[in-house]
Amino acid sequence: GRGQIACLKFVEGEGGGELVERWVIDQRTLNHLALIGPPEARMLVSTDAPGAVMGLFTGNLDYDEQVVWRSADTGEELARSDVLPAMFNGGPVTPGFYGTLFYLGLDGVIHELSTAGPNPVCE
Repeated sequence: GRGQIACLKFVEGEGGGELVERWVIDQRTLNHLALIGPPEARMLVSTDAPGAVMGLFTGNLDYDEQVVWRSADTGEELARSDVLPAMFNGGPVTPGFYGTLFYLGLDGVIHELSTAGPNPVCE
């Protein structure tokens, strides 16, 4: 539904395959999701931007977003960044090396994010 993200699993069967819902979470994003990590510890990383749709509708792009790390297996929230400026719509939170991610703000600033340390946001 609107304002939600979900995890689906492909299950093979006799007549072909089907997608089975694993979990659905209330989280509004206008960006692509990143699936990172080894198979036994996969994480889904995306933005949460509750004001994005209204901001786009009114032309006010001064809404905030946060980056959210979730367990790909359960949907449990593992970490959340500090508040960031709006991001380019449709852009991904881009994986880097050694667990870092890059967030491209509309303000032209590239934010380097990591869950290592007490504050996951660093510029």
